[in-house]
This record gives sequence, C-alpha cells and structure tokens, in this order.
Amino acid sequence: MRNILQFTFGGILLRLISRIFLPVMFIFFSFVGNAQERTVTGKITDATDKAPIAGATVRIKGTERGTTADANGTFKISVSENNILQFSFIGFAPQEIQVGSKSTINVVLNENVQELQEVVTTALGISKERRSITNAIQSVKGADLIKARMRLK
Repeated sequence: MRNILQFTFGGILLRLISRIFLPVMFIFFSFVGNAQERTVTGKITDATDKAPIAGATVRIKGTERGTTADANGTFKISVSENNILQFSFIGFAPQEIQVGSKSTINVVLNENVQELQEVVTTALGISKERRSITNAIQSVKGADLIKARMRLK
C-alpha cells in the first residue's frame, strides 16, 4: 500500500512540475533575457558644421555587430547595458561611448585631417612601395591637380 501511495504522489508531483512550473519558468526567463537587450537610437553629426554624417559606422566593441547611419545621420542598434559603441567615418576621429542606461546617444565626430605624403597606384590592386616598382613611374604633385582643376572651370 505504501508503494502505491508514493507512486501516486510522485506522479502527481511530476505532472504538476511538467505542466505548471516548467512553463512558468520558461516564460519568466524569456522576459529576463529580453530585458537585457534594448534598442539605442541616436544621431551622428560633424563637429564643424553640425551636418549629419550619412554612412557613419556604429559598431559594438569586441563584436562584429554594427550598423550604419542613414542619410539623416540617425542610427538604431540593439545593445546590452555593458556594451561600448564605436563610432567612425573616413576623415573623422573615431569615438567610443559606454551604453550604460542611455536609450539615445547623439555623437559629434571631429575631423581627423592627415595629409598623404604619396600615393602609389599599380595595376590590379598590387600594393608596393615606390622604390620596389620596376615599371615606369610618373609623379603627379598636388599643385598639378589644382592647376588642372582651375583650367576646367
């Protein structure tokens, strides 16, 4: 008789756990998991004229996840509280911002002006230093490009 009672009580307990407790825990943990990720929006602008920077890159540091700013400089990305966002664009100094509890992050990028000393262009995208090229080399100075541009006007 005792074995029958234990078996019946164990069966009831097992059914109770499988039908009520597990689904409730599943729903609870799915909400907890979603609460950690949230969407952050913002706008990326130029420091000199406050113009939006279309095509600027927004990336989560240490991952491959990221997005780009639209034509208005706005972006939207799904992040966690402990993520660091990296903002970059050609010709501008990159910037990093800790997400924390922010839901909107507006970024102002400063120009990063660097002069090129020389550009070597070869066929088929072959990269070489100027002194290691064995073919004919032609040099064009910046002043020559300005003169040619002035002639076109």
